[in-house]
Amino acid sequence: MNVKELIMFFRTNLIAVFGLLGLIGAIVYTFTLGRPAVMPPNQLTIPPSSPFTHNIAAKGLIEANTQNINIGSFVPGVVDQVMVKEGDRVKKGDFLFCLDQRTETTQLALDQKDLESAKYSVDVAKADFAEANDQYGRAKNLRTGVVSLEELKKREFSVQRTQAQLNLEDAKLQSAQEKVSLSRISLEKLTVKSPIDGLVLKVRIRPGEYINQTTQTLSPLTIGNPYPLHVRVQIDENDTWRLDPKAKVIAVLRSNQATTFPLTFIRLEPYAQPKQNLSGDSRELIDTRIVEIIYKIEGDFPSLLIGQQVDVFIEAQQE
Repeated sequence: MNVKELIMFFRTNLIAVFGLLGLIGAIVYTFTLGRPAVMPPNQLTIPPSSPFTHNIAAKGLIEANTQNINIGSFVPGVVDQVMVKEGDRVKKGDFLFCLDQRTETTQLALDQKDLESAKYSVDVAKADFAEANDQYGRAKNLRTGVVSLEELKKREFSVQRTQAQLNLEDAKLQSAQEKVSLSRISLEKLTVKSPIDGLVLKVRIRPGEYINQTTQTLSPLTIGNPYPLHVRVQIDENDTWRLDPKAKVIAVLRSNQATTFPLTFIRLEPYAQPKQNLSGDSRELIDTRIVEIIYKIEGDFPSLLIGQQVDVFIEAQQE
């Protein structure tokens, strides 16, 4: 079959050719793209069960025993240096971060120069007062008639004038000293120190970022002492009468139900507050109030992290 005959064949059988191509495309789509994706089977998590016959079930949040301290800044400014990172252990007074200090450093230097000038002025005023007082004393001790009464009065007034000038220079010196102290305080405020011995939990700032506590909702750093860890437990106010501080308490880690650990009662916070994290149960009232209880985790559990949620079961008397 030559080229002309092939062209004539396609012209006369064009519909049949397109039909064949469509059939092939439909077959390919059916066995490849047209097949629905296989959905993974639903994996349901079985909630933990209480080991006690009668109990108070609650939820808890692991936190530092100092609570999680959100570190702030005394003044707004640009971050110059961050001295710590997440996981660092710090001592009370260790530097955490500092803001740009160029303006405050320059102001301190100027105030120190003014202080030196004020000291020199006091020295001059002391010398003038000493000279005037000496001249007045000499004139006063001379025999009557050697120095006129008018001259004696002038020297007395000179003593009073130089005394007043000395008092003025002393006041200026004290003011200059206060300015230097204030400049040092302003400079110290730019370096934030740790208020406790603890662990750096979160760092939210980087060098070059601007800090303004009045507009930012998150703190620059969060620290706390995790040795030992505490659990903040929320129970319904209607269950408080069933609570026994000496009762056995078991916590179950929500992310790993195989991890269970006992808790020891620390304190009950004497303030019932509105429940904020509702469970979504349609029977739950939005005006529910809860009471928070602090427990200590007994034992060493390196896998536990601050901020993890736990289910807590407190042994209680029958309702």
